[in-house]
Amino acid sequence: MKHRNGNVLLVANYESDVGYAWWLMENFWIQFSIIAFNHNMETYLIYPKINKLPKHIHESNINCSELTFPTYRSHSWNDFERFIKKNSIEIVYLSDRPYISNVYNKLHKIGVKYIINHDHSPGTKTTKSQIIKFFRQNIYRNKQSHCDCYIAVSNYVYNKLINIVGLDPKICHVIVNGIYPVTRSKSVRKKIRDELNFTSDDIVVVTTGRACYYKGIDFLIEFAGLTRSKMPNIEFKFIHCGGGPDLDDFRKRIQNNNMHNYFRCLGHCSNVGDILQGADLAIHASPAEACSLAILEYMSAGLPVLAPPVGGNLEQIIDGKTGLFYKYRDIDDLYNKFCVLVSDRQLMEKMGNQASMHVASHFNLSTMNSKFCELIKSVIFS
Repeated sequence: MKHRNGNVLLVANYESDVGYAWWLMENFWIQFSIIAFNHNMETYLIYPKINKLPKHIHESNINCSELTFPTYRSHSWNDFERFIKKNSIEIVYLSDRPYISNVYNKLHKIGVKYIINHDHSPGTKTTKSQIIKFFRQNIYRNKQSHCDCYIAVSNYVYNKLINIVGLDPKICHVIVNGIYPVTRSKSVRKKIRDELNFTSDDIVVVTTGRACYYKGIDFLIEFAGLTRSKMPNIEFKFIHCGGGPDLDDFRKRIQNNNMHNYFRCLGHCSNVGDILQGADLAIHASPAEACSLAILEYMSAGLPVLAPPVGGNLEQIIDGKTGLFYKYRDIDDLYNKFCVLVSDRQLMEKMGNQASMHVASHFNLSTMNSKFCELIKSVIFS
């Protein structure tokens, strides 16, 4: 299938100035726009709301508009259809959208020839319910109700698409996430510790991500309290980087438990890579991950990682080499694994170095972009 006359639409799920892991999607948008430009196609990007555009999006050749991607019965469908037709959109690139939707059927009917859905969502590996079976049957009943290509960010997600959702393996592909490497520096480590008033002897534990209960920050606050009571003679410092809807709740909980000198929620940080270098180890507490960028960043910064063996974590962390797995929300098991590391600084450093090398060789951003571009060109333009 060759596309030369139509244009490309990229769809954002959040407002233009939302951070978190959206730098990765912005990276893919830039890659897609370069491919489109080389094929004499225009690239459009819609946000539900535009506040301030990211710098590299603003400086790109992408045409940005404020428009909501519609649901099947959405009142905004007419505006969206006019946008599609006016700009001759033939290719739509989505992320984390429903696997099956009548919206895709409507898009195909108004001239869209190729819909790509890049799946970063962790989901849950449950047995097939009746509704999942219905979706699976619906795919074959009406092929236009699904996307034309699905991109999974890990084998875990790929297996979910095939075995749980019931998609055809021929339209599913895996492109593992990659990150910008963290450049490790002893001077940066000292600078961060000085800024946070940490000593060189403090054992600093870090976690990053959106400040919400789903990410398990409440569990980590509870765990920090346990370490303080069980190991009062060791100076531990816990820090969390990231803004989010429950940030104030977490800060109040820390204050109410008189832990403000022990656990700090720093909020949104623009220098997360530097902060990671000031730490000694990382703990991740989410119930599921597709392919966690936070875990990759911990490891790239030379930190051993404690995380539950769920979802894509099993493909990122090598248990006993780059980190240790603990049972999800099992505070005693986490404490036991934590003690293994903090009682042996040489082991922590060894695991951290192995983690950094593992990310550099297996989760490289340039490799990810190359595979992404190869896939897009092969499925659409070849």
